[in-house]
Amino acid sequence: MIFPVYKIEKTETPKNFKELIGFTPLEVYKCSSNWTIAIANNEKEIKDAKPAFNKMIENGLGHLMISALSERDSIDFVVRCFVTIYGIDEDPVTGSAQCGLVPVWNLRTGKSEFIAEQISERTGRLHVRLVDDTVEIIGNAVTIFEAQINL
Repeated sequence: MIFPVYKIEKTETPKNFKELIGFTPLEVYKCSSNWTIAIANNEKEIKDAKPAFNKMIENGLGHLMISALSERDSIDFVVRCFVTIYGIDEDPVTGSAQCGLVPVWNLRTGKSEFIAEQISERTGRLHVRLVDDTVEIIGNAVTIFEAQINL
């Protein structure tokens, strides 16, 4: 799948971030798609994060990704996505999130190709690549339903 790159801009850490999510980020970015991306010190902080879902929206964190470099050789970065603004506490695997994450990790590492793992309860692994102003997402999907529309 090919998606547009989200524009990213470094921003200040939102107030009460540590109390609401569980760690103090190294950096925070805002995306043109309204996502906030917080970069953690390590993968453990991402795994151990315990978001206060009921307070995130009122603190401007209703559309939040938290990410860190992976400590495993087979994975470049890990991520968790929270979309409480739309009633989704944690999204299990979020393809469109890569449109903001790939530019952030490209900026931080200089790389343009990554293996990303969303470490939600279900988990998902994506091969992602920055190509000009697009993000290519390559991965395996599972069909959960099929439909046919007759007109």
